[in-house]
Amino acid sequence: MRSVVQTDLGRVKFQGALTTSRCMKMRTASIVLLLIVSALAGCTGDSDSDDGALAGTTWIILPEMPGYNAYGMIEEFGFENVISIRTFGEDGSIEDFSLAGVEGCPMGTVPHTEDESLCVADMSSLGELSVNMEWRTDDNGHLIMSSVMVMGGDNSAMEMDEMFCNMMGGMVGEEDYMSHYSIEYTVNWLDDENACEIGSEMKMTTILEPCKAGRCIVYHLVHPVMDQHLPAGITQLEALRMGDLLYYLITGANEKSSLAGADMTCAVGIEWTGQTEFSQSELTTIQSLLSKCPAAIPSNAMVWDCEVHIWLDSLPDLSAQSFNDSTSNHPGYPEWCGTIVEDDLALDDSEPNLPPSEDLYGVHWDDGVVGGDGVVWARSETRYVDSWYSQEECSANEGTWDENYSMCSFPVDCIPIEADSWLIHEECSGESIYTPYYWSGDYLYIGTNSWWN
Repeated sequence: MRSVVQTDLGRVKFQGALTTSRCMKMRTASIVLLLIVSALAGCTGDSDSDDGALAGTTWIILPEMPGYNAYGMIEEFGFENVISIRTFGEDGSIEDFSLAGVEGCPMGTVPHTEDESLCVADMSSLGELSVNMEWRTDDNGHLIMSSVMVMGGDNSAMEMDEMFCNMMGGMVGEEDYMSHYSIEYTVNWLDDENACEIGSEMKMTTILEPCKAGRCIVYHLVHPVMDQHLPAGITQLEALRMGDLLYYLITGANEKSSLAGADMTCAVGIEWTGQTEFSQSELTTIQSLLSKCPAAIPSNAMVWDCEVHIWLDSLPDLSAQSFNDSTSNHPGYPEWCGTIVEDDLALDDSEPNLPPSEDLYGVHWDDGVVGGDGVVWARSETRYVDSWYSQEECSANEGTWDENYSMCSFPVDCIPIEADSWLIHEECSGESIYTPYYWSGDYLYIGTNSWWN
C-alpha cells in the first residue's frame, strides 16, 4: 500500500514567522510543553488488574532515567527532587504531591492543608491556569490517564489568544519527544472563555505485585520507545535559557534541578506509608523494579510505522477537518505499532478480519500548497482512489473517474490478497509484501516498514 504519513498530533499547525512581540510567548509555549510532559509523567496503566487495584491508593514514585540507577539519581539530584507522591482517587481523580525539603516547600508550592510534609502547586498567582487529571481503565485493561490544562481566561495573569493557542498546538505536534503511539493530544481554542485547552491521554501497561516493601508498581508505555525519543531530564538552566520561570513556579522545582518531567516512558514505586526517605531495603527494591522497565529499541532498527485509515463513507465530506475530527476519536493504535519488524514473516492459520472488499479506507494529507485543499488517497481490496488528479488528468493516466467521490480510480496491480488475523500478503510487481493491519469499524490501521519510509 502507498505510504501516506498522517499524525494525530498537532492537528492545528502554526504557520508564518513570529514577530518580535511574540518571542516571549514562544518561550512560554516551550515551558508549557514541559508542563504537559510533567503532567503525563507518572501516569499508570494496568493490564493485569481492574480499577479496584489502584482506586484509593497512594504511591511513592521514581521515574526511570537513562544513564542512572536509583542510587545515582537520588545522590545527584536529591530525594525530594526525583520522587513524587501520587494518589489515584476512588472517584477517578489524580492528585500529585512533592515532599517538603529541609527548608519547607519549594518556591511556587504551598504545604498541603492535611499534611505539611507534602507540597502542592500554588496556582493562586497564575490566575485562571488550571490542570485537571483523571484516570480510568479501558476495555483492553490498559489504564488511561487524561490531563486537561486550561490556559487564559478573562482573569488570567497569562495573556492568551487564538493564534498563540494554535501555535502551541503546532509545537505539540512537532516535538519528537512528545510524539508516541501511546500518547495523544488535543488543542482547542475556547472562544467563549477566551482560553486555550490542551488535552492529553496516555496509555500505559502496569505490573502490580507484592514485594518486601508491601506492594510494588511498575508502569510503562504500551508501545515501544526508540532510544532517540527518550525524554531528557529538564534542568533549571535549560528552562532559564527559554526565558521563563513558569515551569518552576508551577512544578515547584528548587534551585538545583527537577526531574518531575524527566521520563514518561517507565516508572516504578512502592505504596506510600508516610516515609520521607527510602530505607535501604526500600531502595534495593526500587532498584530491582527499575530492571523491569522495557529496553528502548535501537534507533536504527526496522519497526512498524502506523497510520490510521478512515472509511470514506463514514465521513460527512472529504475535507481535512472531517478526517481530523474522525481521527481524534479513533480507539487507539494496536500494540504492534512501533515494534521491531520480524524476519521471515508468514501467514498463519488464523482467520482474517478485513473490512468488506469494496469499502474504501484512506487518509488526507497536506499537498504542500498554501491554502490548498490537500489530497485524499484511499484503497479497497481491488482499487485505490486519488484526489490528486483532475478528471481530465485521470483519463490521461488510464484511470476511471469515480463520480461518487469525485476522484480518480485505479485498479490495484497486485495478485489478490491473502490475509490472516494481523498480516496481509500481496504480490505486487514481482515483490512479496507483508503488511500488518487492524480493523475496528470506521478505522483501519496499516503498518509500513520504517525503512521504506
